[in-house]
Amino acid sequence: MSRLIEKLFGTMPTPPNTLKLQRGDIVRLKSGGPQMTVFDVSSRGFIICEWFEGEKVNRARFYPAA
Repeated sequence: MSRLIEKLFGTMPTPPNTLKLQRGDIVRLKSGGPQMTVFDVSSRGFIICEWFEGEKVNRARFYPAA
């Protein structure tokens, strides 16, 4: 499907990583919450983070502005 979209609309440029985050960086949301480890910076500009709640590992993606 993504190849079809690329063929119809062309490729989209990768959003800039303005925060210069890298895998392994420790971050926290502006609104608070637990410290999280940057797992990856996606090609769509999302920051994918992991954190623990007890023994449970959570993973979510966030907009850089968060």
